[in-house]
Amino acid sequence: MDDVLLVFNAGSTSLKFAAYGVDAARTLSPLLSGGIDAMQVSPRFAAADAQGRALGEREWPAGHPIDHDEALRFAVMWLQGHLSGAGILAVG
Repeated sequence: MDDVLLVFNAGSTSLKFAAYGVDAARTLSPLLSGGIDAMQVSPRFAAADAQGRALGEREWPAGHPIDHDEALRFAVMWLQGHLSGAGILAVG
């Protein structure tokens, strides 16, 4: 797999991310995106590939809020499993 550029966006109740492949010519191509919404109420995770096909989903129990640290840990571990073999070029 090519190198990967990761982008995170933390909102007040969400964490979103995207991964882009970076080829030898340094051209970016979308690989996948996702996020965790409603973190303070009923957290929901969903991710999809560049064509919109579901790659993963998870719901936490209602009334089990998570903070940004927990959301980021979950997202990073999930990304490690789905981008194995890729070199992380940069994170923003």
